Amino acid sequence: PLPYPRFFYQSLQQTKLKLAITPQPRAAGEPVAVNTSQYMAVKVEGVIQRAGGVRGHPREVAGVVVQLNCSMQKAQEKSVKSDSKVENTTTNLEQEVEPHNDFFSSQFLVPFPSPGLYTVNIDTAWKDRQGLSWRTGAKCNITVKSFEDRSNNSRTVARA
Repeated sequence: PLPYPRFFYQSLQQTKLKLAITPQPRAAGEPVAVNTSQYMAVKVEGVIQRAGGVRGHPREVAGVVVQLNCSMQKAQEKSVKSDSKVENTTTNLEQEVEPHNDFFSSQFLVPFPSPGLYTVNIDTAWKDRQGLSWRTGAKCNITVKSFEDRSNNSRTVARA
């Protein structure tokens, strides 16, 4: 007798995370603008998509880990001074959220202390009931341009 191939009696489970990030640029390829004196609120919403597997889903999603990494790509030429102190321009934030009806949402407040161009990378993984982490490849990137508001400085001219 010939043995049966594995796929005859074993079904594979596929679990994916689909993300929606807010804010998005007004036009594709443009950075999102933010003032250096403000924090930007980044909202990550997602849905869990499943395919295959056995009924009852042997690998249930117990939590979703959302990681946000922000780093400066390029500083503005006017803001770079040799005698000025260098501010930390890298931010790493992580949050674990519990999904409800296969949907999840997470929010971050991200600082942009120095003027320049930043890259915000968002990476996700899901955890099963045993606490094992599964990276499914759901990633998003946002480019942010941080600027200084000079309007307050120009208004401080003394009047005679």
